[in-house]
Amino acid sequence: MASYSVASPASGGSLIHRLASAGVGIPIVLLAAFAGSLWFLILVLTAALLGLVEFYRLARGLGARPPFTLGITWTTTLIVASVTYNNKWVALIIILAGILISILWTLSRRQWHKTLFNWSITVAGPLYLGATLLHAPLLRGEEDGFAWVMVVLLGTFATDTSAYAAGRILGRHQLAPRISPGKTWEGAAFGLIAPVFAVLPISIGFDLPMSIWETVLLAFAIGLVAQLGDLAESALKRTSKVKEASRLIPGHGGMLDRLDSLVFTVVLVYYFSRGVIS
Repeated sequence: MASYSVASPASGGSLIHRLASAGVGIPIVLLAAFAGSLWFLILVLTAALLGLVEFYRLARGLGARPPFTLGITWTTTLIVASVTYNNKWVALIIILAGILISILWTLSRRQWHKTLFNWSITVAGPLYLGATLLHAPLLRGEEDGFAWVMVVLLGTFATDTSAYAAGRILGRHQLAPRISPGKTWEGAAFGLIAPVFAVLPISIGFDLPMSIWETVLLAFAIGLVAQLGDLAESALKRTSKVKEASRLIPGHGGMLDRLDSLVFTVVLVYYFSRGVIS
């Protein structure tokens, strides 16, 4: 998500675009979450499928030929069935079935020298986007689900925006030059601290079952996991030799660029919420 870069005088426009897009996107997601589980499920599924298409397109740039229809069907079934039945065994069965079907599909292809590569990409997409994002509607269905969704969204957004802005203004020391030369240690530090100021008011305002230190710990964890997710997607884009997954969202790139951190932070918050509730 974040692109916390070495300071540049031309960075203002990009930051304004990012803030404008986030100002539209976050209220839409929160409105869907507030409207109820069904609307939120539809929104999450749509985002997951858009991200999957972008993921497969990036892989095609590397010579892979993943089956879009299989990936979309697998991801849709995984998310919808897991949320409908709210049973971990359902998700596991669908994952195993998808792996088996993808193996059979791969073995039916003629390009044997790319068999393993095509299969790994085919499987990676639904696992990366489906097996992670299914936790979003599950989280919404938990006690205080809307508040927990706010923790995910605003905590991740705080990480993204603060890391980007601080990196632009203060960034001098590169964080991972081989993966993403623009990211800096200064931006990363602000990205760790900023979620505290987003998550703490939500926790207090909605009276979530967390102590102050648990809230701060969760906020730091969101900042760390969000930035690791961003680095992982940056590595994927660098390997594919592209700057953005697509141009779907002004100032943010593609849907995959928006989901790169959320796919991990939503899993983190989901299991954290179940731990503190129990």
